[in-house]
Order: sequence, then structure tokens, then C-alpha cells
Amino acid sequence: MWTPDLPTDGTPLFQQILAALERSIRDGGLKPGERLPPQRELAKALGVSVGTVTKAYEEADRRGLTLGHVGRGTYIANVQDGPQSQAQVVDMSMNHPPMVAAERLLMEAWGKVRRSPEFAKTLNYGPVEGLPTFRRFAAHWLNRTAGVEEADASRMLIVAGAQASMDLVFSTLCKPGDVILTEELTFSGMKAIARYRGFSLSPVAMDDEGVIPDSLEKAVRMTGSRVFYTMPTLQNPTARTLSLARRKELVKVARRLQVTLVEDDVYGAYVDRRDAPPALVNLAPDITYYLSGLSKSLAPGLRTGFIIAPTAVLASHVAVGLRAASYSGHSLGLLIARQVVEDGSADQILKENRKLLRNRRGALCAVLNLKPDRVAAMSPHVWLPTTEPEAARLAARLLEENVRVTDISDPVLDSARGSGLRFCLGTVRRDADFERALSAIQRIMQQPPDLALRAAV
Repeated sequence: MWTPDLPTDGTPLFQQILAALERSIRDGGLKPGERLPPQRELAKALGVSVGTVTKAYEEADRRGLTLGHVGRGTYIANVQDGPQSQAQVVDMSMNHPPMVAAERLLMEAWGKVRRSPEFAKTLNYGPVEGLPTFRRFAAHWLNRTAGVEEADASRMLIVAGAQASMDLVFSTLCKPGDVILTEELTFSGMKAIARYRGFSLSPVAMDDEGVIPDSLEKAVRMTGSRVFYTMPTLQNPTARTLSLARRKELVKVARRLQVTLVEDDVYGAYVDRRDAPPALVNLAPDITYYLSGLSKSLAPGLRTGFIIAPTAVLASHVAVGLRAASYSGHSLGLLIARQVVEDGSADQILKENRKLLRNRRGALCAVLNLKPDRVAAMSPHVWLPTTEPEAARLAARLLEENVRVTDISDPVLDSARGSGLRFCLGTVRRDADFERALSAIQRIMQQPPDLALRAAV
């Protein structure tokens, strides 16, 4: 069994194991296709925790040194599994957070949760709006990670994901046939809800900062709609963030025209709080429904979303729909989330994810010749604005190179208003695969003008 000698130089143990693994591969001590010892056995042999070995194995997998197969073990990567392989598609189309840290730390949290005295309670039905203890926890989490000041637990509901929160709020505010205003480039999930519920979406113009307040006024007067769905922080797909001045102007217009704001803040945890302007709900709590969740910050599988309504009465109106859809709020995901927050693991997940996203975003923006954006430095998605034909051409060429990006039609309401490509950074688990995708993107961007996409930056 491979059992490396570890130095006693104070380096973190998982890094020592990883370095030893790299040396053994480089020196030929470990050969392609060779199986590594099970994590528990190696941990026992080295006198370290299983979590330490797990973290080293996960990092080795992310770097492309190994391949893990559920139920079969972890193996040294073959040459054909490495960065030069073109057999496997690198998927940059789905927008979810990096999962390496989350898998490791949430698995450890699950072991603790199962022994929690609250575990049995969460297996039963709870209050429609969610258990009070979890609503207080959610209010604290949103205050700490997204700067939400108006996170009153009495106006909060816990639901099965942020997408569910959108569906509940719009089903409460609107009826089939109603028009909902949204940014001209918007979250594809909003389009899915509109199709399913029979709503119409009308675009509001954007610029390099995000939605333009004067355009909201024009859209209101043209459509008569009084509901505006917006993502003012790290907007999906563009990653644009409204400044404080722009937010104040937007609120001013909304108040004058009696527009209800539905603020989607699922990416708020990725913005450095020193750079981040306040959430709209802080500026206008009386006219704003605030939506967030844990899918983009910790893990989609927790299926946990939050709604903060303008008043407790309006929250009770949303609760009617929640009761009809699922009877009560979601609890088990919050029990796990609370555990990782209390033991510091959530901070570690965010720290590792932010670092990875910052590095990948910087590398991709350099290849795409996009200007760096301090606020969007840790955004999990990058937007390349261009015409619809050019976007389609680039997407097709990337797929030929086994790199998949978001379908060009997903975020677009009206292609005449703007189009482009979205690249999702967190989906790609292995650094080796990301580097392969980056090389493919660079090759295509460097093609002669008559073949290459010319990006409108």
C-alpha cells in the first residue's frame, strides 16, 4: 500500500499528502491506472484524520492527477484522462458553485447532524413558513453574507430553493396573462416560470452597469406592469452590479410608479462586502420581496431558499401558496447548513470557492479580452456580449472542441436588444479540465478575423 513519508515542517497535512502524491507520480512510484489506498486505510497508516486524506484526494482529482470512481476507488490518471484528451466534454453551461469543498465539509456535517437532538424533529411536518429557529438562522446568515439588514424572521419563509421562492412570489403577485418586467438579459429560470404560469415578460434596457432606471419608467408606462424582477448584484448572465447611486434612483422610480420590486440576490455571498452596495431590500423594505438561497453559495442539493416579504401580512399571503405546493417549509437542508455555519465550515466553503472563482475568472477574462471588474472578481459566471450570429458561431466551434457553454437563447428576451455567451466557472470540477477549456477558447479567439468571433466588449 502506498504510504508516503510526511515531513514535520508545519505544512498542513493534506498538502503534505498531496505533495507526496505528486512526487510519487513524477518519479514513477505511482503509475497510471494504479489504485490508491482507500482513504480510511491511508488515514490509519499515516495517523491522520480521514477528512485530511479526503481533502488531499479531492485536490488531486481537481488538479487532474487522479480519477475517482464511486464504489471502485481512486486511481492515478492515465494520459488519455489528462488535459490533452478531447473525448470528454467540459461543461460550462450550468451555473452552480464549485463542489469540492462543499462535498467534503457537508459530508462531515451530515455525520454530526444525524446525532443532533433536532434531527428527528426535522423529519416531521413543521410550520408552513419554516421552523422559527431556522428562520432566525436564515436571517443571521443573510445579514452576515449579503448585508441584509431587514431580515426580520416574522416576514421570512423557508422554501425548497430560490427557484421555488420565485415561483411562489410571482404566483402570489400575478395572474396568468399579467406582464412582469425584467432585465433584457435575464435568468433562464424566470423565463421557465413565465412559460409555465402564463405570464408575459417585458424587457427593461440595461447598460454596462445594469438596469437603467429611466428605462424601467418607460417600460411601466408602455406595459402597465407594476412588478419588476431584478438581480442587482452579479446579475445573471452579465455579472453586472448596480452602484448605490443607481439603486437609489431605481427605488425612486419604483416608489413614484408604485412598482413592486422582486430582488433576486442568490449571488450576494460572492461579493466582497467592502465593495458591495446595499441590497434593495435595505433601501426599500416596504416595496421589495427579497429572494435568496443556499444553492449558489453552498450546495444546490440543500434545496433551501428564502423569501423576505415587505410585511408579515404579505408573507402570510405567500404562505398560502407554499402550503398548497408543499404543505410546509423545508428543514433538513437548514439543519445541515446551520451545522456548517456554526462550526465554521460554511466560511471555509465560501473561502475556497471565492479563491477558485477569482483565479478562473481572471484567466478567462484575459483570454476573452474582457476588462477586469473588482466587484465581479468572484462571480461564478462570465458574460461575453456579442451579436446573436457570432454567439451561435462561437458556441458551435467550442462544442466541436468539447466545451459546452450556456445555450445562447437561455438568458435572452429579445435578441435585437443584445446577445452573447455565458461561461460558468464553478461547474468544472478539475483544474485540468478548466485549463483544457481555456486553451480551446483561446485558440478560437485567436483565429483569423474571417473565422474568429469578434467580441463586442
